[in-house]
Amino acid sequence: MQSTLNHQNDAECWIIDDQRPGHINQSRALADALGLESDPLMIPMEQAAAAARKVDVRRRLLLGCGRRAAQQVQNICHQQPGSWISIQILDPRRNRQAFDWLLVPEHDRLNESHILPFSGALNAIDDQWLDQMRDRWPEFAQLPEPRLAMLLGGPVRHCRWTRRQLSGWLERAGQICQETRGSLLLVTSRRTPDWAIDQLQTNAPVAARVIDWRAQTNGYPGVLAWANRTWVSADSISMLAEACATNLTVTALAASECRGRHRQYVASLSRRGRLASTEPLLTVSPIRETSRLAATLIKRGALLGLGKQPRID
Repeated sequence: MQSTLNHQNDAECWIIDDQRPGHINQSRALADALGLESDPLMIPMEQAAAAARKVDVRRRLLLGCGRRAAQQVQNICHQQPGSWISIQILDPRRNRQAFDWLLVPEHDRLNESHILPFSGALNAIDDQWLDQMRDRWPEFAQLPEPRLAMLLGGPVRHCRWTRRQLSGWLERAGQICQETRGSLLLVTSRRTPDWAIDQLQTNAPVAARVIDWRAQTNGYPGVLAWANRTWVSADSISMLAEACATNLTVTALAASECRGRHRQYVASLSRRGRLASTEPLLTVSPIRETSRLAATLIKRGALLGLGKQPRID
């Protein structure tokens, strides 16, 4: 991934960098899935409009995710009409017609010809990605199977969970690992509160391994690749989507606490037979929305004219 402005003219795709990892990851995943000839160029949001004025005039792809990035996408397309194919991920809430394509979660219930709905959050996970992560994190293969991974986000307004619930999850996970003689992998994220991380480190079963996101090397991708089953706190739509993109059985923790879009997403996963309560699923069908959306965009001609001079009417 290019990270400076030195390759502005060579890049056929620009990604607006709003400094939000969740947004950047979704944009990168989509760009990769589109199979572009060159690596996307990350453009800091505050430099995007000025940088766009300096490049030669030809059709490029412009990706944004989130409302702040959406404003920059609109500004650039307005100052250089016809030079950009704009794809906005997540509802900008205003001026939806300003984008060539809008990719929005199903719960937004938007229905226009240029809008493509998706379930959960976009990510890069497919069979090739999982193989690459196994190669990158071989140490997890040494842990006894079955490997149970517990992925924790953090309590939010629409999906709250407590210290007591976390204690119950840890106790039950420990029992399962003892019964199966397997391993327990406890994974934290940016939103995991300090009290929960402390609870993991002090109250986790003896055989458990804590994967702290604050560590210099975050083993989360390796956990997804090597686990045999995952439990995910339902507050994290992105981690639920990532787990459901694997071939693993997934259980949503605190699902009964969900409200609003969290509840709708968990319900949609249940309807698709992707979630399990206690016993592992016999058959698993991964949900891979990024590759599906990329294929739809290509089929509908979203990339036509990329790299060519724009038509001036």
